Amino acid sequence: MLGHVKSGKEVADYIISITPDEAYIPDYYLEKYVINNNWVLKRIAITDIFKDAVVVQNFEEFEKQLEQDPDYLYRYRQDEVDADELFLPIVFYDDGSKTILIDGFSRTRMHFDLGKKTILAYVLASQ
Repeated sequence: MLGHVKSGKEVADYIISITPDEAYIPDYYLEKYVINNNWVLKRIAITDIFKDAVVVQNFEEFEKQLEQDPDYLYRYRQDEVDADELFLPIVFYDDGSKTILIDGFSRTRMHFDLGKKTILAYVLASQ
């Protein structure tokens, strides 16, 4: 439900529950940024996510891979996100001085590729 506040524990549990491989659970980020904060579900502009330097770097690497192997996009879409997962909220930390896409690069990328301007995200409740 949009605007509903969730505890950091609830959002951490959400991330864990949607991560298919335990090795990909971002434990460091859960402990440092997620658990100790409250979160709210909002629709945010995808361009806001590009404040995260890692996201920009990952998008640039994706584009380079596409230039080298055009079939990569098809494989990426098949391997990374299925249709049911596409609309799960991402988790985006932005405290005004630091931005981190904690969970949801693939979903963000897919929304971007589809020309979407916004995406559902758990963001800090203070935003």
